[in-house]
Amino acid sequence: MKNLLIFILFFFSINIYAQDEFEKYPAPLVTDFKKNNLVVSKENRSIKNILINAYKQPVNFSGKYIIFTYACGGGCLYGGVIDTKSGKVVSQLPAMYDTSDSAESEFEIVYKKSSRLLIIRGRRIDKDSFELGAFSTDFYEFKNNNFYLIKSE
Repeated sequence: MKNLLIFILFFFSINIYAQDEFEKYPAPLVTDFKKNNLVVSKENRSIKNILINAYKQPVNFSGKYIIFTYACGGGCLYGGVIDTKSGKVVSQLPAMYDTSDSAESEFEIVYKKSSRLLIIRGRRIDKDSFELGAFSTDFYEFKNNNFYLIKSE
């Protein structure tokens, strides 16, 4: 019960703190187009069903994008960004994250459809060595279909 209370307090504190941060990275909501058909490239065929389900959702990030996540095995979470104008996956999330049983309650990803800011709280997993990094809260700006680390706390 005590751990649940601590988690709830931290969750609300990060969201209140993050509200000011999101406003620093506004994204115009693009509403003057119809969603294009989803395009599944060769490299994304293994997650085709994940993409199809994600693309059914409304825009949830940076004005015209959909962020999607999926389990990549062994307590790992990964994902990407779909541009609803082109129907293509235009970016991967900046890192894989640990969501194993011990880390699951500590993982959080926060974003808004009206902002270019992505906040991920958790333990990064190196994409090459698969080594587990330190716990952190990472702030990324999404520009030109890429994520740029603003700060890590």
